[in-house]
Amino acid sequence: MKHLYLKLRWGVILFLLIGTFVGCADNTDDLDNNILSHTVTSDSTDLNHTGTLQATDFPAEFNMDDLTAGGVKYGDNPGRVEEVFGIPDTENAYQEGATGYDIVEYYYSDGNVFEFIKKDSTEEFKLRSVNIITIDAAAARGLRVGSSMDDVIKAFRYDGAVGTSSNRGGDAEVSDRTDETGGSNDANETNENHELIHSILYAAEIREYEYQTLIIPPRGIISEDSAQEGSMQIHYNVPVNPYKNEEEIIGYVYQVHGSIRFVIADGEVTEYSWFVGAMAE
Repeated sequence: MKHLYLKLRWGVILFLLIGTFVGCADNTDDLDNNILSHTVTSDSTDLNHTGTLQATDFPAEFNMDDLTAGGVKYGDNPGRVEEVFGIPDTENAYQEGATGYDIVEYYYSDGNVFEFIKKDSTEEFKLRSVNIITIDAAAARGLRVGSSMDDVIKAFRYDGAVGTSSNRGGDAEVSDRTDETGGSNDANETNENHELIHSILYAAEIREYEYQTLIIPPRGIISEDSAQEGSMQIHYNVPVNPYKNEEEIIGYVYQVHGSIRFVIADGEVTEYSWFVGAMAE
């Protein structure tokens, strides 16, 4: 039953992200009222802080080569994971209901989890997702558990794009830090509509319709973590293959993407996870 935890956790996360941006406003006027401008500075990532660091100061957007964890990478076989991390303490095998693919999960006593997939009898099991909570298993671009939120944002593309709020209730505090002068940031103030704030770090395209907004990958999104009060999540998504037509763009949640998630608490990464698959089934 352990695999249900991973499925439910990612399912809730993707539901919130998809629900937030696909149905985040009753109309475009409401959406415009919730726009939150922000610029990351060389000293601070408070979302409403205006600074001098420009988009050109940031590296490339998230890509499939970033799906690494402590010396293993997306597509590695179980033997490679065992070589780096040892024999798992618990192993779980099952057949995925939606696809019929064979799945094997490795659980380690330190809390790290690795999931492998085999699509047919001619293939070997390949690593498709991880969940890492230990500091020694580094992610790509020098990031790891213990890295700061600033470190994560500055490791990937950032366009100084706009943000948007969901229509779900809750506090809207984005940061508990002050700016470099010691003064409080606007981002620390509670949104008068008590909405959860989500900001777009970059996106291929932002489409606003009467009843929905589509944030088209490749994209980076930072949001409050509804599962952990006071925490935040940074998500990056990229399609494994470029969208072929308008239908695939509009229905991007059904296309296969590489996705990575960093959970931030008290300004530091407490865990990270990545997977390859569709955002919705």
